[in-house]
Amino acid sequence: MEPSKAFLYHSFPRRREGDVDHTKGLKILESIFKSGLLITPEVYKLQESLTDDSNGQEIIVVQKRVCFTEISESELADHASHFGDITLQFELDSLLQSGLSPVFYLPQNSQEKIWGPYGTLLTRISEVQVVLKRLEILDNMAKDPTLQEEELILKGDSIDEIHTGLRIKDMSPILSALECGVRPFKELHGAIRSLSSLFYPMENTRYSGKLGYYRQREWRIGSDLMSNGVPLAKDLTLEEKDVLVGLDKVFYEKELRTGNGLKKIVDLSKYLRKIGDKKTSELITKIVIPETIIPPVKELLKKYNLDIELAVYS
Repeated sequence: MEPSKAFLYHSFPRRREGDVDHTKGLKILESIFKSGLLITPEVYKLQESLTDDSNGQEIIVVQKRVCFTEISESELADHASHFGDITLQFELDSLLQSGLSPVFYLPQNSQEKIWGPYGTLLTRISEVQVVLKRLEILDNMAKDPTLQEEELILKGDSIDEIHTGLRIKDMSPILSALECGVRPFKELHGAIRSLSSLFYPMENTRYSGKLGYYRQREWRIGSDLMSNGVPLAKDLTLEEKDVLVGLDKVFYEKELRTGNGLKKIVDLSKYLRKIGDKKTSELITKIVIPETIIPPVKELLKKYNLDIELAVYS
């Protein structure tokens, strides 16, 4: 007997209390038809437990991802009441080429921070990211023909300026040796960043009940995965950024603290335009919506020449 198909769902937009207008949701739907699935950043905090029972430095991790949930259609109405009442259905198998993976849920302490052994694990992953980023920067400098005779000066948020007395070109043999037999530093850095985007707390008692996040059975696609050296997610054009800011200026122009300083959400976001050889919009198998917006959704499907089943919440 042929196994039944598994489906994942992506719902939007989260509504502010009292908001009943569907204009924003319809514009997001059109942006998906036109540009692809939007990958956006989110911040979570973690803290390592030290041997003297104290806590290590608080670390802020920026995850860039697009989220899906693995639930039954009968659960969609309740899910949509929290996460948005336009829901896209995808076959699980069609998304696997994108690096899709279920989320790893981790426990938190009373301050809503991932802690204990998992805080230690994620701290080490965060530090590996820092090291790979530094190697990536050094590698870019060593390959820049305009910098070859410049002195290598090390500086950053956590170190004082160090004059090494080395010319930048002197780094090339060392970096080549470190990179021998492995993928380029940029690709390694992206892989670790994508891995870190798959961890999430089991709950946040300010927003969910006990084990609230865990029960959502979330799957994610990260922004930094590559296939054959090519990034799967693409940067936004200036026009696409303007569209998003027009949709929600407060959200998309909000600044997040990253390892490279303050960055706007819109500047950290990316589009997953294609999965394999298909546009992401062509992989949508069903759109579940309130009955009142069937006419405008049909117009969008016609505009972008898409044949997708429509359904209403039961």
